[in-house]
Amino acid sequence: KRNRILAKKKANRLARKNNRKKKRRSKCWPEQTNDISRVTKNEYKISKTLFEGYLDDWKKAQKLARVSWEKDKSGDVVGVKIRGVKCKSQLALAGIKKNDIILSVNGHNVQSYAGALRLYLKLKWTEELFIEVKRKNKKIKLRYQLVG
Repeated sequence: KRNRILAKKKANRLARKNNRKKKRRSKCWPEQTNDISRVTKNEYKISKTLFEGYLDDWKKAQKLARVSWEKDKSGDVVGVKIRGVKCKSQLALAGIKKNDIILSVNGHNVQSYAGALRLYLKLKWTEELFIEVKRKNKKIKLRYQLVG
């Protein structure tokens, strides 16, 4: 009887362990919303009210991703590296992924706090957003059209 109980406990432990592995491996797909829609592989439409909401609330915008400055071998800043994106966030839905390096926004390089802040303030009056991203050593241009 004791051996059956031990075997059952071992089987339960193994099942829990396998379930944890499955959860880690499973992809997290962001839920579709009316605020962001994918047009093509690298083109998206974003609600202007959603976009302006993040522009008006800096703290809310900072919660979208964990970021750091990315430097080249000589120590010069080349852009902003996305260290992590919340699985079901608007940023994930807009095609930004972990380990992306944002090189430029609307043709302006993102290489300093001051430059990033100036750019952030200019975005209030834009209708389109072009973001150049380095992903897996390839440069990708993402286009965002603000609608509504």
